[in-house]
Amino acid sequence: MFRNLLFALAAFLIASLIFSGTYAGKAADNSTFTGRTDAMDRVPLFVKALKERSAAVDSWTVYAREQQQAMDNEGEFQEKAGQMTGKFAGYAWHKIGKKDEYTGWEGVKKSKPSGTEIRITYLAYPVGSRLQTALLYQFQSHSFQADRWPAQEQQMKKDTAEIFSGQEQFFSCVKAHGSDKMSLGLSEEGERYLKLFSAVPIEQVDEKTFVSISAYTKTWNDGIYSGKQKMNLQVALRNDDGRVAITLGTPIITVEY
Repeated sequence: MFRNLLFALAAFLIASLIFSGTYAGKAADNSTFTGRTDAMDRVPLFVKALKERSAAVDSWTVYAREQQQAMDNEGEFQEKAGQMTGKFAGYAWHKIGKKDEYTGWEGVKKSKPSGTEIRITYLAYPVGSRLQTALLYQFQSHSFQADRWPAQEQQMKKDTAEIFSGQEQFFSCVKAHGSDKMSLGLSEEGERYLKLFSAVPIEQVDEKTFVSISAYTKTWNDGIYSGKQKMNLQVALRNDDGRVAITLGTPIITVEY
């Protein structure tokens, strides 16, 4: 079964509808891994937790999204998109879309020396007789290097300050792998990660080769609602060709896992 909570294009359209109005709060004091934090700052916290459990980090990603103004027609959207692509001319832009579902433009900028990739996506999708627009940002790296993190964090803050109007929502994920010879089962290993962040489980999918746990930690005062319960941490573990794939995300996992 294909299990994702993606911020890839089509799913981001759904997320724009589902998460609008359900994202609450800013970060509060963190007592387990100390310091005030938000979703972006949690990348090094996740890396630290994974290393404590002897897992090797494969990649990390920070996403941000912001719902933009509704427009009357596609011509109006394309005019705004032209301004966007002109403002961020350092990106390689291409048109994207799926008939009757969404249209948009995506810009990509890669850095081979640092192994990073940045994407800006500007989308429009029909809501009633109008087009709702959304702006998305993704910063991804295939390795975490502590000495590069401060500069990368500053780059993300600079980018998002230029792209968004201050109403953006952030999401971050770290993917890693561990040995399939772990002394604990998948569920027990997932619970160990929850304990590192003083998190309480909210929902759980528990199968023979796959476990996903949605949880909430009071050390972070933000999150999204699942029904009437708030969550701000997801842990997923999957047996994968002789090793265990591990993904940590906040407030949800936004990559395939």
